[in-house]
Amino acid sequence: MPPDLLNAIADQDLALARELGGAADDPGDDAVVRLYAARDLLTDALAAAGPSAGGVRRALRLAIADDLHLADRLAEASG
Repeated sequence: MPPDLLNAIADQDLALARELGGAADDPGDDAVVRLYAARDLLTDALAAAGPSAGGVRRALRLAIADDLHLADRLAEASG
């Protein structure tokens, strides 16, 4: 998986976490570490914001779309 794709998703998740009021410090340079850390921060921010907070639906839609996109890329790489 290209690191630039993982970093782009991590950047998006960090921005969404900040938008929801989460403390989203940049977790470093490793793309995989950044992705998992960003997802953890986004999950925490979503839980703290609650299901009816502004931006929650958008964040969930983007996270699901990212997961599906990554799954497609992994399937292409392994096939």
